Amino acid sequence: MRRLAKLIPRQARSWLRSPGRSLNWLTDEALYRLGTDVSLDVSPGLALRCHPLAYRVAYKPVMDDPEQQRELTGFLRLCRKDMVLFDIGAHFGIFSIAAARKAGPGARIVAVDPSPVAARMLRIQTSLNEVSEQIEIVEACVGDTVGEKQMIAAGVIGIGYYVEPTTGHTDAEMSRIRQVTLASLASDRAVRPTHVKVDVESLEEDVLRGGAAIFESDNKPLLFLELHNQMMLDGGRDPAGPLDLLERFGYRLFDHSGHTKLSRTFISSQPLIRVIARPSGARPSGPEPADGRT
Repeated sequence: MRRLAKLIPRQARSWLRSPGRSLNWLTDEALYRLGTDVSLDVSPGLALRCHPLAYRVAYKPVMDDPEQQRELTGFLRLCRKDMVLFDIGAHFGIFSIAAARKAGPGARIVAVDPSPVAARMLRIQTSLNEVSEQIEIVEACVGDTVGEKQMIAAGVIGIGYYVEPTTGHTDAEMSRIRQVTLASLASDRAVRPTHVKVDVESLEEDVLRGGAAIFESDNKPLLFLELHNQMMLDGGRDPAGPLDLLERFGYRLFDHSGHTKLSRTFISSQPLIRVIARPSGARPSGPEPADGRT
């Protein structure tokens, strides 16, 4: 049985293991091809048009989850008309597209994701929301070196995600993905990001290392970061790594409102936490930051 399974491509096995999700995926795609899209309000006065699949698996879940909704609200509050956003781990693009619509035509966005499924959906979403000229889509992973990285396609179960392989994966299951760094993204485009959003499923330290030249510069960007502490532990990574780098770069960490300063102890105790990292000399908008959580 195991030998037979190995003869079937990993992505096909993912579809076969989850027939219900696969059917939903195909239904959503059929609806889109028949001319159906869905509108979703992401903030007052800001509605996004969505491919039915993007709406069901990526956009609506953000708005239905209070924690993710607060994260998006805090992010949008700090968007500005001249922003340059690097959206690392953009997936289906809710942050990129909301930022483009919120900030207006002067904003420039580079949306990066290793998944061809995500890249296709990003192209659809940028077209539906008339922001294609503002958003550049880069199909790659982001790490600490330029080159290639072996990754695993999670298939329909992961809605197009690519993840880092474990020791249980064979070479035949892996895909060779182009890898870039934050620094190379900036230098290749001759731009300096004002905002960086990172959601890379436990690979945060690699992304930060590859952006050291940006984060150590005089014009540091705002950083919106998901720290997957439990995933890092499960994968043999040290959750202290990203925090050490942010401290070295001269960043302070706040909750997604940008007002409450967070302690390392509190951050490290959370399996998953979403933070805003600000340069130490920067003042947050709104009220003064509260004392750090412990």
